[in-house]
Amino acid sequence: MIDTAVIKDNYASMLDTQLIAIAKNDGHDLTPVAFAILKQEFKKRDLDYSFIEAAEENKIVQHQEKIEQFKHNASKEYLTTIWNYVIEEKESGTTDNEILAGLKERGLEEPDAVEIISNTESKLKELIDLQSSKMLFGGIIFLLGIFISLYSYTASITSGGYYIITYGVVLFGAIHFFKGFAAKGRYTRILKSL
Repeated sequence: MIDTAVIKDNYASMLDTQLIAIAKNDGHDLTPVAFAILKQEFKKRDLDYSFIEAAEENKIVQHQEKIEQFKHNASKEYLTTIWNYVIEEKESGTTDNEILAGLKERGLEEPDAVEIISNTESKLKELIDLQSSKMLFGGIIFLLGIFISLYSYTASITSGGYYIITYGVVLFGAIHFFKGFAAKGRYTRILKSL
């Protein structure tokens, strides 16, 4: 719990220049309680209130930016859910009309739903490319792990000592490769069935 008395005492002990610096630099980050106390101190000392007004505007702008960011993230998740639905239905052999009805049930307007259905082929190609990149990444990590293990082993044979076997790196690379391989195969089969 915020101790308002401590905040009041703290602000009261500050110089005018320090209070102005807080309003200018940190006003938008203050809690509502701390900001209200800062405003009171400004009024009590008859300081230039434009610094408080600017901080309030910054608070509003940052709040709006946070809301927009949240909406953007939510819309990305929503779009991902929609694409997952379309791809799963295509995999099941559902007709475009049935998918259209399902998309409308999920809140999409008909023109948007029709556009998503018509872009299914390009979306699948995009997903196939993404999985190819994952396979490449996984393959490189896998081979790097093997190389490090073999190099370490051969160095220990010639010069004696210990060697490192990079199980974790090899396993990480293999998992990424095979996950990408499986997903790419799935998307390729769906694309061929269109």
